[in-house]
Amino acid sequence: MEDKLTEREIANQIASSLGDISNEDTLRVMYAMFDVIIEALKKGQKCVLTTFGSFKMGPMKEKVLSPIMSGDPLNEKPLLIPAHERVKFKLGSNLQKLSKESLRKARESFDEENENYR
Repeated sequence: MEDKLTEREIANQIASSLGDISNEDTLRVMYAMFDVIIEALKKGQKCVLTTFGSFKMGPMKEKVLSPIMSGDPLNEKPLLIPAHERVKFKLGSNLQKLSKESLRKARESFDEENENYR
């Protein structure tokens, strides 16, 4: 089973921490924020949530996938994925710290497990 935190659970935690807003109002604020971000991205704007991260549309080059990579090896025709734009996300400072700490712990664990191989 996947351990996850849903939108509703996030809204509940936010409402609980603020104390003066309902869970439903918090959820509506979250959805409104998502809508604002999506509309800004559609207009080509970069969305920056300081310490969390930033979203922007970025170009993707045209790609040609072999039949095996395209998931249809019997077709024997390569799959062309045209150039297009997609949403890109860059970690903000708090998420960078979290990521670096996780990597540091993984390296320490790996070093401990593999110290006999040096």
